[in-house]
Amino acid sequence: MKMKLSVISLALACALLASGCTTPVVRQAQDLARQGQHEAAATLLHAAATATPADASVRKAWFQQRELAVSQLAVQAERARQAGRPYDMAEILRRMQAAAPDHPRTAAL
Repeated sequence: MKMKLSVISLALACALLASGCTTPVVRQAQDLARQGQHEAAATLLHAAATATPADASVRKAWFQQRELAVSQLAVQAERARQAGRPYDMAEILRRMQAAAPDHPRTAAL
């Protein structure tokens, strides 16, 4: 399962980087994602998508980054569960809820 999630995360990251988006906010989010700050990148893009709903490139980047952030957090939560760290897992799930409350994976957990 970890391998499958890692492959999905890598594919989403590549899609985001290869999307060729040129807006400054998308470039800023890509920089955050490269630094491993996926939640911050998703939050930035969500705010931009809300402010400019007609900008399809921002909306597309937000959906992709949200998927990547949720995937990363789901992997972290599973690792915490397997290691018997329920408090860490609860904190990760809280972060997942904050980052993507309406995401199906968040709702499933």
